[in-house]
Amino acid sequence: MKKFITLLIAILLTSAFLQFQIASALISSEVVHSTVQVHTYDPYGDSLIWTGSGSGTIISEDGIVLTNMHVISDEAGNISEYIELCYTFSEFEAPVCLEYASVLAYDIDFDLALLYPYYRYDADLDDYVILQEEDHYGYPPITFSTTLWDTDGLPLLADELSMMGYPGASLSENITLTNGIVTGFQSISAAVLYETIELELLTAEDIEMAEKIGDTIVFGIETDALINPGNSGGTAIDALDRFIGVPTYSSLLGEAGQYGYIIPVNIINMWLDSLVEDGTLSFNPNQFVYGETQIAVEDALFNDINEDALGFDKQLFLDIDESHPNYLAIKYLKENKVINGYSDGTFLPEGEITRAELMKILALATGTSIDVEKYNHCFPDVTDDWYAKYVCYAKDQGWVDGYDDGTFKPGNKVVKAEAIKMVLNTQGVVLDPTGTVKPYNDVELNVWYAPYVVTAKNLGILEEDGILYKAGDNASRGGVSENIYRVIK
Repeated sequence: MKKFITLLIAILLTSAFLQFQIASALISSEVVHSTVQVHTYDPYGDSLIWTGSGSGTIISEDGIVLTNMHVISDEAGNISEYIELCYTFSEFEAPVCLEYASVLAYDIDFDLALLYPYYRYDADLDDYVILQEEDHYGYPPITFSTTLWDTDGLPLLADELSMMGYPGASLSENITLTNGIVTGFQSISAAVLYETIELELLTAEDIEMAEKIGDTIVFGIETDALINPGNSGGTAIDALDRFIGVPTYSSLLGEAGQYGYIIPVNIINMWLDSLVEDGTLSFNPNQFVYGETQIAVEDALFNDINEDALGFDKQLFLDIDESHPNYLAIKYLKENKVINGYSDGTFLPEGEITRAELMKILALATGTSIDVEKYNHCFPDVTDDWYAKYVCYAKDQGWVDGYDDGTFKPGNKVVKAEAIKMVLNTQGVVLDPTGTVKPYNDVELNVWYAPYVVTAKNLGILEEDGILYKAGDNASRGGVSENIYRVIK
C-alpha cells in the first residue's frame, strides 16, 4: 500500500506544485497549546548553529508532532541533526523551548514528518535528560476533522479557516493567527489518475485502498490566508477548531494573486495509516486522539542524538559569538529568559530599542510575574497588545510616564539617557551625588540625567570608557543588555 500511496502522491504533487515555493517554514486553548514551534540546528565547531524555524502540531497525547518534511530538512532533503520543540503556554508569551526531538518518520513525496520528544531540559534549563516512557503523557493533541481518506471531513468552498503558527514575517515571537476562507481545491478524478497507473501492478489491497479514497482525490486546499515563512508545518483548522491540514506552500505572487496551500487531513490520514502498516506506528494516533496512546518506537527509528553533543552550547544568535563585547551579558539574559531574539535567529545587538521593547526587558529583569488581566489599556495607544502588560506594569510602578498628549508611543526609540534612568530605577539603585567632576565631557552636571550617568559610571554599569557619553543617541539592544547585566550581576 505504501508503494501505491507514494506513487499517487508523487504524481499529484509533481504535477501541481512545481509553480509554488515552499514557505521557508475564535481559537480554543487546545489549538493554541497543540501548535508548536520547531527549530533546527546543525553542528558548527563546538556549538550548534540555528538553521531554520517552522511550526508543527501535536497529534497524540504522547507528544508526537506532525510537520512538513521541508521544515526539518535542507533543500537536498538532508534531515537536520538537532530539532528543538518550543511550546506555547500562553498566547501572550513567546514559546518556551523545552525539548529536543528525534525524527520518527518522514516522506519527501508527502512532504510530511513526525517528530517524537526525546530529550528534555531539566528544571534548571541547563542540562538534558532522556525522556522515559512514563514522561510521555499530558501533551495536548489537536482534534482531527476526520479519520477518513475521502472528502467527507474537509471544509467546503468559501468555508472559514484559520492557521496557527510562528511566521517569521510577524513582528511578534508569539503564536500567530491567520484567517481566511477556502478558495479552491487541488484535486483529480480517480478515474483519470488510474489511467496513468499500470492497473495490472495493483494488488487487491491497493484496489481496496483506492475504493476508500472515493471518486475524487483532494490533495490540496487553497486559501487566501497567506502562509508566511515559519508558518509551514503548522495547524490549519476549521470553524469548529478541528484540524483540517498542514499549511505548506505559498504561491508565487503574480497577476493572479497569491494563495496559501494546505495538505489536507485526508492525505495525512493516508500517510499515517501507511506508517501503521509498515510498523512505524502501532496505530494511527489521529484515530485514538481521546484514548491512551502507546506508540511502538524502535530505537533505530530515532536520530543518532549524541548525548555529549547536546552538551554543546547552542550559538546564542547568528549574529552573536564570544568575540562580541556584549556576549556575556546577552548570554546571561537569554538564559534567564529576560531577552530573546528574532525569528530569523538574530539578536541585532546594534539595533535601536523601542519603548515597548525596553519595558518588556526591564519588567522581566525584575523577575516579576505580571497579570495580563490586570495590566492593560493604560494609555490610548496601549490596549491589549503583546507589550501592554509590561508597559502598564511599568506605569503602575512609576517607571514611565506618557507624553503631553496622553499617549505612550510604544514604537518610539529610547535614547541612552532615558534608558539608563529606567535601568537604575527598576533595579532600585540609589543615586550618588553628582559631585563637581563631570562623568563625561558631554554630560553637564546640571542636566536632569546627570545623577543617573554619574551613579552608573561609578558602579561600573556603563560600557562607555571614553570621554563622551552621547546621551542623546538612541540606545542599542546590546548596550541596554550590558547595562542590565552589570546591575543585576
